[in-house]
Amino acid sequence: MNVNFSDSSGKLSPHSSSPSAKWHLPVWVIRFTVILVLFFLIQRLWAFLGPPDFDDRVRIETVIAIDKSDESFLGLKEEIGRHSLPVEYKLSESGGFFQIPRGKVMVEKDVDGDGRIDRISLIENSANPILRIETSKKGRINLDLSDSPSLGTSVGFDDIDGDGHEDGWCGDPGDARVRIFWGTGDGRFPQRQNLSLSDYCEGHAFKDMDGDGDLDLLLKKVVKRAHLDNSTEYEWVWAELERI
Repeated sequence: MNVNFSDSSGKLSPHSSSPSAKWHLPVWVIRFTVILVLFFLIQRLWAFLGPPDFDDRVRIETVIAIDKSDESFLGLKEEIGRHSLPVEYKLSESGGFFQIPRGKVMVEKDVDGDGRIDRISLIENSANPILRIETSKKGRINLDLSDSPSLGTSVGFDDIDGDGHEDGWCGDPGDARVRIFWGTGDGRFPQRQNLSLSDYCEGHAFKDMDGDGDLDLLLKKVVKRAHLDNSTEYEWVWAELERI
């Protein structure tokens, strides 16, 4: 029996078994495109949330002692104190004292360039201590301080490298270093530097001391510490920074 799939006009019937004329992308092209998109998204997410790369942008050129008889000394002392955390001392198992900063808001400043004030705090967390930024635009940003032995005694945000963007920093007396997180002006801090100091310090601040337009590092150095009566002798100095 012959079956006619055409109508009187000679065109194929809608119920014809003829193959569809529509063109489809090959499956391998779709899979390859999906993999590329996922790779790009993962890369962008890792760049935003992943560990920062190390990038040394400044170094200490000279260190100059601050004369306590100078009229500006009290102002510089207050500048250091403004960035210093209130700390409490606890006795360690070895018998010495170590510092535990109290987690609290330390800085209120616009660090992501949206014109709104962000709140920065140092969070006590033995597993992964962090410098936390609460922003109105990007939400919560955490800067890793897991390599900080005593979690720092000073925190702040300043344009240290002079690129017009706020950089985060945390001064740590436990290993004589200042950790600097280089900002990009949009709430990201993808690169950092560990600025090594010659002595242990319990106070840090950045200020242009010599009027050259570059920020210098003010330091409250520990000269002598007596654990028995918890007394400490300090020396105030400023370190001239040079861009690399």
